[in-house]
Amino acid sequence: MSRFDARLASGARIFHSIMVHFESGLPIQIEDRFVNPAICPRYRDFRAITPNAYLTAIAPTTRADR
Repeated sequence: MSRFDARLASGARIFHSIMVHFESGLPIQIEDRFVNPAICPRYRDFRAITPNAYLTAIAPTTRADR
């Protein structure tokens, strides 16, 4: 288990968002995201900042796998 594994207790609160990304009016990607509120407590109001911008500011990506 790495330090990035998110282990939550049964019944723990979690944020969930589903976003569809569009290009030229066509849906091209769906994003189904679960976020631990203990790490990202303000993950809920995206009128001023995008979810990606918020998460990158809180926990910058250091490694990504495809």
